[in-house]
Amino acid sequence: MKSVFVHYLFAKGYLVGKEASEHAFEYAFAMANMFGIRIVRGGEYASEDLLEFVSNELGRRVPPSFYRGFPESVKKLSRVKRLFDQLIHYTRTYGFGNFDSPDYSRFEEDFERCAFREEVPLRDYSILCEEEAKEVLLSLVEALLNASRPLSTEQYEVVLTYYREYGKLPCAPKSKNTAIRLFVDTGVVDFCDALWLSDVVKVCAEIQYRKYGSEDLSDLHLKNGDRKMLTALIHKLIADGKCNLAECYEKKKIFQGLLHHIHLKPVNAQEEEFLQAMRGRGNGSVYSTVERALKKGDVPFAVTALYEGKGGGAVLRELNYLVSRAEDKNDIRFILSHMDASPLLLLQLYLSYTSYAFEGSRVFRFTKFNRMRTHRETEDEVESRRSRLNEETVAFLRGYFEEKLKETLRGKVGRVYIDKEMYQIALPLSEASAQGGVGVLPRGSRLPLPEGKKIRAFTYWEQVNDIDLAVLGFTRDGKCSEFSWRTMWDRQCKGITFSGDQTAGFKGGSEYYDIVFDAFMKKYPDTAYLVFTNNVYSDMHFNQCVCRAGYMMRDVRDSGQVFEPKTVESSFVIDADSTSAYLFGIDLMAREFVWLNMANHSEMHIAALQDAAFLLDYFRITEHMNVGKFFEWMAQEVVTDPMEADIVLATHEVGHREDAEVIRRFEYEKILKYLG
Repeated sequence: MKSVFVHYLFAKGYLVGKEASEHAFEYAFAMANMFGIRIVRGGEYASEDLLEFVSNELGRRVPPSFYRGFPESVKKLSRVKRLFDQLIHYTRTYGFGNFDSPDYSRFEEDFERCAFREEVPLRDYSILCEEEAKEVLLSLVEALLNASRPLSTEQYEVVLTYYREYGKLPCAPKSKNTAIRLFVDTGVVDFCDALWLSDVVKVCAEIQYRKYGSEDLSDLHLKNGDRKMLTALIHKLIADGKCNLAECYEKKKIFQGLLHHIHLKPVNAQEEEFLQAMRGRGNGSVYSTVERALKKGDVPFAVTALYEGKGGGAVLRELNYLVSRAEDKNDIRFILSHMDASPLLLLQLYLSYTSYAFEGSRVFRFTKFNRMRTHRETEDEVESRRSRLNEETVAFLRGYFEEKLKETLRGKVGRVYIDKEMYQIALPLSEASAQGGVGVLPRGSRLPLPEGKKIRAFTYWEQVNDIDLAVLGFTRDGKCSEFSWRTMWDRQCKGITFSGDQTAGFKGGSEYYDIVFDAFMKKYPDTAYLVFTNNVYSDMHFNQCVCRAGYMMRDVRDSGQVFEPKTVESSFVIDADSTSAYLFGIDLMAREFVWLNMANHSEMHIAALQDAAFLLDYFRITEHMNVGKFFEWMAQEVVTDPMEADIVLATHEVGHREDAEVIRRFEYEKILKYLG
């Protein structure tokens, strides 16, 4: 089985075995002893190969950090010695250009590791034979294709590799984003059933960026094969009746350049009509009619013109603008009655009005080419904003969409058992920029942090000299402080300890932070939230090197090695086309871990130079919507006994009927299916 499948299945709690082993018991015992993995099924397939695989996945052979005696050796050094260590290190590497081998502290005293003796809960895994693994993989791929949301790079790679390996997919993709990526990679137009003619511009943008590294559609670099693909797609969409001219008029200038570039020759009357519409002087856009009506204060006429000319989706996209022009609740109800909103869109609207920003500059977030992009309004943009809503209107909209969503979802599934911890797991609404690996959860998900433990965040890398792990601290009102290589020589303490900045890690480098909650809050009482980041300081992107990040749960008085794979709660690959990634956060007051996991569209090399206060919005996601609440709204009945349930939402193993669908917190492919 392809390695991309094996890695993906491991993140879902499965190992893939080849054949029964004579020493299977010994290997299964070693997995539990070394990695905290308990084999609950398929133990006869435990083998040396699987032991080696798990070792690589969880990081058995991680290079030592700058302070090899971290964390205690760091605390024993004076501020002056830590500063000199750093200055000597930078002089050796960036000063003299000596990156030949990792560098270590000059002042660190000899240390002796004690044997590892921390209590670690076991994780349940099943070992599947290859045929069983194919069945599980098929169900995961089908769920990903049924998702209407964009896929992460890892998820998409699984889908694409599945097609290349087996020659077909279980169904056509429902997401336009997935359909476009598959078409660009394979040229198979049958994947494009979810597209409309106006989406050809998005396909062209994907080709332009992926193949030629450009986002400028006014200067196309398409080769003959690209032109043939786009021509075939246009033929198919028009033949299938997917010619939405009103939407195409909005992109008329781009279409004119594209059609000229590909030399499209019409093969029927519909294509001729499309060509003439794009080449002519006229414009079928209805927005001028809408604007004239709004200037007269005639909101119903404007909405009707927009709905009849462009459909309910256009009303949805202009919702805030239209509502801001409404005279009263009757106008707002008229607008809402002309929307075409799926359950997913209703959910997004409900969430948008639960966190609506009334004052100050807003931060807009969107994902393009699998990197998160942000834009904070300038003062001029705030001043000229056309769609201001008051608190009463926002409350009305929030209540409307909540009730509409409940009404739409009610009774969609049968009896559901919901583990209380599933109310802390966020819905996977925006995971396109996420990285994949063990223990990864949807953005905004929360996990309780046990007493007597501390978090040890880590990153390690190869084939690049310098990657920086850093921590940003935020007050409740968003003021930021920096804990990084630039400041930690003076900020090391019991509450936060840094393993030192490793700047010569081409053959292997690593960095760590320890956070001891009570001690940190005592030292920094105004800091409410922590955000961990990764930045490539060297002149390259994550996808040009090898990098992993994650965290361990360790005893406050820890034992054993700096990196103990048995304590790893999450380990994920960072392979984004970027120099910056947000990893995860901590809500110090709630004592909870918060997932962020997003690749940032950035060339920044230093974490604190980025405006990251918008990340605090993700700390509040589960207050308004979560997996538990979503399924509660969908259920015909919520039951307290999992044996009575048709769907079991659980964070741990529970008894259930054989025909029940079990959804664990990290199996969000199954949740995507219900979001669609």
